[in-house]
Amino acid sequence: MAMRFRSTPEITLREYFESRLADKEIKDQQRYDAQTKAVETAMAAQQTAMRAALDAADKFNAMILSAQKEAVTKAEIAADKRFDLLNELRMGVATHEQMEALEKDVTRLREEVTGLRQRAAGVSASWAMMMGLGGLVLTIIGVAVAIYVASH
Repeated sequence: MAMRFRSTPEITLREYFESRLADKEIKDQQRYDAQTKAVETAMAAQQTAMRAALDAADKFNAMILSAQKEAVTKAEIAADKRFDLLNELRMGVATHEQMEALEKDVTRLREEVTGLRQRAAGVSASWAMMMGLGGLVLTIIGVAVAIYVASH
């Protein structure tokens, strides 16, 4: 509904427009202040979410690293035992064919240990990426909520 202006002796058209412009400037300033506060709130939420994600990733990486070290240590101990047994067998092996079969077993065991180490490193990297992605999603949600709150 359009407002109609009636010229009265108490207020001039110029005074009317100046008061309307002043009201608009006040509303614009209030909107700007609300948006500024929303952005500041969103940034604080983002920083909190990122700190939480990084802390969780650090804890998880420490846990994975510990598990990796333990797995590698156990694999090395098992490999050492196998090598000791292999050395005992080598002393008792008389034929060349038996030596080649034992060397193939040693090579296979080395490949298994290497594979275990590589898998453990891959799992750690995957979890770190997932934690980072989770922090990003939380940040986006925080910004969206802050903008929504500021606009209503």
